[in-house]
Amino acid sequence: MNLVAIFGTLAALVTVVQFAPQAIKVHRTGTAGVSVGTWSLFTVTMASWLSYGVVTHQLSLILVNLVVSAAGVVHPRSSRP
Repeated sequence: MNLVAIFGTLAALVTVVQFAPQAIKVHRTGTAGVSVGTWSLFTVTMASWLSYGVVTHQLSLILVNLVVSAAGVVHPRSSRP
């Protein structure tokens, strides 16, 4: 793994850490109080990084962004009262 791939992997992991608290809150309490615009922009960003990972054949970017993109699509649709 070269230096660029290492930095890409670290960036992907930091993104997951950044996303996790909000995803946990949405899972526990529902989507009330969550900005739909911000959530949507984040999901589009992760899908873009996923596409980049596919084009450049970087497995770490593909795996991390696949999981985060899927979570970004699933959670807003599963609202709780």
